[in-house]
Parts: sequence; structure tokens; C-alpha cells
Amino acid sequence: MDYLTTAESIFYWLTQYQISQRQIVARREKEEINFTLEHPIEGNIEVKEPLPEGKNFRSHGVGLRIIQKDKQKVVLEVYDHGGIFDPIDYSIPGDHYATTHFALLGAILFRERQQEDLLERVRKAIDFHLRTSKDEYYFGTWGYHWDFQNYAFLETYRLVNGFLSNEETKRWIKGLKSYRENSKNSLTNWIAMRAYSSLLRHKLFGTPVDKLKFMWRIRRVDKAQHSDGCYDDQRNFSRPIQYHVFTLGLLHRLYDLTRSEKIKKHFLAGVNYFTKFIDPDGCFNYLGRGQEQIFGYGVAIYV
Repeated sequence: MDYLTTAESIFYWLTQYQISQRQIVARREKEEINFTLEHPIEGNIEVKEPLPEGKNFRSHGVGLRIIQKDKQKVVLEVYDHGGIFDPIDYSIPGDHYATTHFALLGAILFRERQQEDLLERVRKAIDFHLRTSKDEYYFGTWGYHWDFQNYAFLETYRLVNGFLSNEETKRWIKGLKSYRENSKNSLTNWIAMRAYSSLLRHKLFGTPVDKLKFMWRIRRVDKAQHSDGCYDDQRNFSRPIQYHVFTLGLLHRLYDLTRSEKIKKHFLAGVNYFTKFIDPDGCFNYLGRGQEQIFGYGVAIYV
């Protein structure tokens, strides 16, 4: 099985966890509501529960929002429509970035396969992001990961632009031009992500301020590299090998956009440092934060 086929099988496995239900009309009996929930794990569930006091609530891990109610019925928007349900957390981690990276994987596969069902899944995932990022995902328990979301959204747009309707294109561009950032996060890998996103946004839309942001951010990334090629993630404090490698992956993406010899030099110095940590069975991710996460191994293969 080739790598593309493997990636495709993973993507289609993930589609079972994408929330497909858009709207629910619940029956109301005094202060109780009854409705059918299409659940990604439990199948169709007949739900009976008290009418929520607020307009936002979760049922079996799926976010719902009351948009209309009277004495007989309550109309619910499926707030999590298009999001990827996590079977371990038993909810949609919308403040994290599973759904936008699912969209990016779908966009990569669509570029290769040109299958409409792939694009439809991508549309639903980005629609989830655009809708829920406005309130930074109502049910979030972590800080909203804008930088990871922005990276995936920009790359997805670049891959499928030209296959979207005029209305979709306008809505996506509006979202891309108005996104927020985690600018207070000073970890090197996050700064490198912001550098890449600002440069790509400048190249896509010609925004001068993004070019200035890129120049400022890449300088900060450069200053985090030691003479041995290692990148501090938290300057002068921590050097986890996983985030060193993730920074290298972003540098290579930046090199693809710029063909900068300076970026190439920093990248190769970092690769030279990293390869010394690879043991005979291929393990390397055993130092610092994020040990043995697939996050590190995926980007290491790319690097």
C-alpha cells in the first residue's frame, strides 16, 4: 500500500467522526425536550432531557444551540456540525485543531484524487471552523489554538481555491483576512507557525503588514537557534527535540515560499543536529516535552 492510499484510508476512517446533522426540531413537553440525535459513535439516540436554561448545551458530547422555541417545539442548530468528534474525550475539541487539519488532509487528497466527496468533507470542516471561531468555540476548555488553525486553513484554501463557489470564496477569504493569533505565545514553534502564516497570507492576498510580520517573526526564530543547530523552544530554557523538528518542518515550508539561502542554512544546521538523535530503530523523540508523540514523528518524516 502506498503512502497516498494509507493517508486516504485514514481520512475516510476519520469521516465517521465528522458531525453530519445540521438542525434538529425537538418536541417540547412543558420543560422537557425530546429529539433524535445522530451520534457518530452511538448511532441515532432518542434524547429526553430538561429544557436548558441557556441557549448552548451539549448532549452526549455534541454541542447544540437553541435558535427558536415555542410551547410545542424547540429548534436546535447543531453547533458542532462539520466538527471531528474525539472518541476518547467524547466531545469535539473545537478549541484545538483536529477539524482544520482534517480539512487540510482532505484538501491534499482532493488535489490528488479530484473526488467531490473529499471536497464536501473539507467544506463542512472549514464551515465548522468559520462558525465556531467567532466565539472561539463556546464549549472550549483550553485556550483557542489560533496559530495551528490559521496554518491549516491557509493551506487548505491554497489547495482548493478555484473549486469553491463565489460565495464560499468570499466567506473563506473574509475569515482568512480577519483571523486572530496567539501572539502572546513566545514558544519558537508557534512563532515559526505565525511567520509561515503571515508570509503565505501576504503571498495570497498581497497584505503589506503580513510581510512585515513575517520579517519580524523569522528574526525571532533565527535568534532561538544555537551554534550547534539546536532550536530552543522556550528561549534559554527548554529544548524539546519534538518542537525543534516541528520548527524545522516550518522552516522548510518557508524555504519553499522564499528560496532564501539564509533559511536553507538554518534548516540544514537544524537537520544536522536532529539526525544525531535518531537511534538504530528510528526512535528520536525521547527528550523534553512531547516525548514519543506521533506529532513529532510525522514532521520528522517530512523533514
